[in-house]
Amino acid sequence: MTIEQKLPFNMSVSIGYLVSRGLHLPVFVDGSLAPTTAPHTYQVLNSSGSVVDTDVEPWYTAANRINPATGIILVGQSVINSWYNAGVVTFRKPMNHGLELGLSPGLTQAVKTLLTVRCKFIVPDPGTDLGWACR
Repeated sequence: MTIEQKLPFNMSVSIGYLVSRGLHLPVFVDGSLAPTTAPHTYQVLNSSGSVVDTDVEPWYTAANRINPATGIILVGQSVINSWYNAGVVTFRKPMNHGLELGLSPGLTQAVKTLLTVRCKFIVPDPGTDLGWACR
């Protein structure tokens, strides 16, 4: 939706709002991984290089494969939803000889809802709504 207002001196300004919705976007999980006991710690640094936070996540290696003779076995699900919102202000000034000056600063926000699952082991399971289960 956009609202435009004519200004003096052959100028105009418009204010608009954009929204976009994504449903059932795909995500793929490696179904060939066994539980891991090797965590990896990531450090979050501020602009001066000081540690402000840490995040510990599981660390998988080739030793965690259920069958080392196979590679990645991707289990795909459509479980991600997203919203994109944007506000746009546009200033227009037509000039001589077909030239036009335009300025469009904007403010955007993107929100993604991801199914977050912390499992020791993910196995295919057709009996669940997602087609896989935590073990």
